[in-house]
Order: sequence, then structure tokens, then C-alpha cells
Amino acid sequence: MYISDDGCGDPRAKAKYKWTALYIAVSVFLFVFSRVYYLYSHNVHSPYMTFAFAVALVLGAFPCFVTSFLKLKPDGAYIPVRLYHSGAAAVTVGCVLRGVFDIAGTSSVYQGYIMWTGLVMLVLGTVGYIAAVSGGGIKK
Repeated sequence: MYISDDGCGDPRAKAKYKWTALYIAVSVFLFVFSRVYYLYSHNVHSPYMTFAFAVALVLGAFPCFVTSFLKLKPDGAYIPVRLYHSGAAAVTVGCVLRGVFDIAGTSSVYQGYIMWTGLVMLVLGTVGYIAAVSGGGIKK
């Protein structure tokens, strides 16, 4: 049972930058993963593997930081936000898979499907979020 009050009024205030921190942690993991993978890849590298961490930063941490900083919490944006997060994850996984396949010297059509599906989810999530923000139901 939660009975103490920290004085900030909003119990969600502690989790304001939760998604930003998560995406930064994923970016750090991907940076370390790509460096370790490079050590065991016989000096073969792929730009997709090398810069996969940047995809998580640009598609994840930056938009989450901006929306948290501007306090944009629209009503009815739960599904578009989750769709956007899923799209960012799919594009990031697609980049890592493409890097693995490039280093291994092979390819797969499924990596392309993952990438395109992720891009579609990103667009739909962005459009849904903008529609929710422009609808006027913003909580502060």
C-alpha cells in the first residue's frame, strides 16, 4: 500500500523520462554489442550494425525526451504511442539483423519485412499521436 506523499502532487512525475532512459539504455547496450560483435567478426563490419545504437537514439530517446519535456500527454494516445514504440523496436531489430547478415555474408527477405513493417508502425503511430495532440485532449 502506498501511503507516503513525496510532495510533487503527481505520482507519475517520477516516471516522466522513463521511456527516454529506457531508449538510452538500449542504445548503450547496442553500442557495446556492436563493438563486441566486431571483435569476433574477423574485422568485417557493417554500417547497419555499427550505427544501430543511433537508430534507437533518434527514433526513441529524442522523441520521448521532447514529448516529456513539452509535457504532451494527450488523451487517447495510448495505442499510437505503443504503435510508435513497436515500430522503433522493429526498425532497430531490423538494423541489427541486417548488420548480422552483412557480416555473415548472407541475406534474408524477412529482415526487409521487419524493416518495412516497423516503418509503417512508426508512421501510423506518429499520425495517431499528432491526431490525439491536435484533438485538444492534453493532460498537463
